[in-house]
Order: sequence, then C-alpha cells, then structure tokens
Amino acid sequence: MTLLQQVADETGGRLFVVNPGGTSAEQVLVEIGALQKGAYAERSLFRHKNRYQWPLGLAALALFAAFFVWERKGEVSIG
Repeated sequence: MTLLQQVADETGGRLFVVNPGGTSAEQVLVEIGALQKGAYAERSLFRHKNRYQWPLGLAALALFAAFFVWERKGEVSIG
C-alpha cells in the first residue's frame, strides 16, 4: 500500500490514479460532483471581521503627516 493510499484511508478520503491505465479524469470529476455539498457549505458560514480600519487609518495619518513634513523641507526662506 502506498503512502498516499494510507493517508486517504486514515482521513476518510479516496485516492485516484489518473493515467492511461488508471482512473479517467471524467470519473474523478463525477466523484467530486457527487460529494455532499452541505459539508463544505458549512465552512462558508463563518463571518470574517474586518480589522483593516485601524492599520489603514494609521497609514493614512502617516501619509498625511509625511506630506506636510516634506512640504516644510522643500520651502526655502530668503532673508
């Protein structure tokens, strides 16, 4: 038994060997289509929290501050 077959057996999966003498690619697609989609749909029920506002706000503030610091360095006073 190959290592991949052992992994498939232990995890409840299946191993398909797609080559001229093995399983056809169409059979693999049929098997994938026959899977229960409910088990995979549960993963999409998780709601992700958007936590980019604080870093984005700090980056905007730093850009804003850099703009004014750069303008001050560029000024030449003649006196």
